[in-house]
Amino acid sequence: MIYYYLYYKIYKFGKALSDDAINEWKPIITITLLEIFIIIQVFLWLSIIKKHLYSFVSMPFYFFTIGLVAFNYFIFHDKNKLKKYKQRFDNFTRMQNFRGGVLVLSIIILIVLGLIYAYYQFSLVDWHKIRLSNYLRY
Repeated sequence: MIYYYLYYKIYKFGKALSDDAINEWKPIITITLLEIFIIIQVFLWLSIIKKHLYSFVSMPFYFFTIGLVAFNYFIFHDKNKLKKYKQRFDNFTRMQNFRGGVLVLSIIILIVLGLIYAYYQFSLVDWHKIRLSNYLRY
C-alpha cells in the first residue's frame, strides 16, 4: 500500500506542477528512478566492502533495471486498481495526508542522501592502490 501511496503523492505533486498528458507516467518514472538510485547504492557499497570495482555497465545492473521497469509498469498499468487507490487516498483526512506526505518526502530524501553518501564513501577509497595490489597478487 505504501508503494501505491508513493505513486499517489508523486502523481498529485506532478499534477499540481503541470497538468498535461504525461501525468500517469511521471510517478512511474520517478519511482523507477528512485529504485535505480537504490540499486546504484547497493553496487557502490558492494564495491566499497568487497574492495572490488563493480561496473554499472554490467549485465546484473541491466537485469535489475529492466526488471524494475517491467515490475513498475505491470504494477501501475492497471487503471482500475489505481482509480480505487486514488479514491481511497483522496478520502484521507488532512492529518493523514500530511503524515503521508512527510513519509513520502522522507523516503525520497533518504534515498537521495543515501546515494550522495555512498558516492562520498566510494570517493574515499584509494582504487589505484587496490588495483595495484590486485595486479601484483596475480
